[in-house]
Amino acid sequence: QECLSYVDQFGTATVRALVLVDGISGGAFPPERMQGFLNWLNGFQKDRRSNADGFIRSMFRKPPPEATLQKLLEGSLQTPTDTAVALVVGAMADDETATLAKIDKPTLLAVSENPWLSMYKKMAASIRGARLEVFSEAGHALFVDEAERFNGLVEELMKGADAK
Repeated sequence: QECLSYVDQFGTATVRALVLVDGISGGAFPPERMQGFLNWLNGFQKDRRSNADGFIRSMFRKPPPEATLQKLLEGSLQTPTDTAVALVVGAMADDETATLAKIDKPTLLAVSENPWLSMYKKMAASIRGARLEVFSEAGHALFVDEAERFNGLVEELMKGADAK
């Protein structure tokens, strides 16, 4: 969403290409998912460490070493809980549909195979010439789980952007 905020504020004149990784933007949060989301936020506020630990572990299909998971957890806990909740709620409430249509640079949407796939497809359809790549062997941290494939796609995207 940071990339889309940049495009919304400054346009694409200084952008060669965009890589959007496993994030939803450009549409309303599905009402049928709202209760589960609110329950998760409630648990997150009540027991931040446990819920953050569970979320971090869920990001990987190929778990990294325990020391790496602990480093990620401690880093995530540096953001105050109320701030983290505000960021998550803001991300879910932000409709960037109009911004997607402004993108006129080569764009890769790299996403994990998950229940949000229909929203990713809608995002890709809203961006001229976007390429949607689904990582079926990866979690949210797809650039770790399938690093070689991810890096190859980014490299290919950049070569194509350089050719234009």
